[in-house]
Amino acid sequence: RGAGADLDGVDTFVLQPLADAQGACRLQPAVQKIGAVEFDQQRVVAAERGAQMLAGLRTIAARHEGLIGEVRGRGLLVGMEFVDPDIAGLVITGLANHHIIAAYGLNNPSVIRLEPPLIISAEQVDEVLTALDAAIADTAAMLEM
Repeated sequence: RGAGADLDGVDTFVLQPLADAQGACRLQPAVQKIGAVEFDQQRVVAAERGAQMLAGLRTIAARHEGLIGEVRGRGLLVGMEFVDPDIAGLVITGLANHHIIAAYGLNNPSVIRLEPPLIISAEQVDEVLTALDAAIADTAAMLEM
């Protein structure tokens, strides 16, 4: 086993210095090409979209209080923790039916991670939130059967 072998299964958001360094190297020419000012503007827009996403998730969580334990995140890396991992799995499937890709949290299968690209628009955030709300409502209806 080589260096980092104990990190098998860890995604790029955690403990991946090689991936971080590679990403920084790949971003540098783009930052130079588009300019630091435009890059900073994109970061501001991404922060705004992240705030929009978190606010929407909190609204959805309030509407589905018995299924969702917590909403958390920073920027555009956000998560929603369900009271049961099976509910999270059903919601992920429901999101896939709406053409939205979501993943389980790294260490907790009760958490759904949403990781949209930095260039996501406000309209696309609204689409994700609408699909998520529908997937949770469908899951709730299925569980009441």
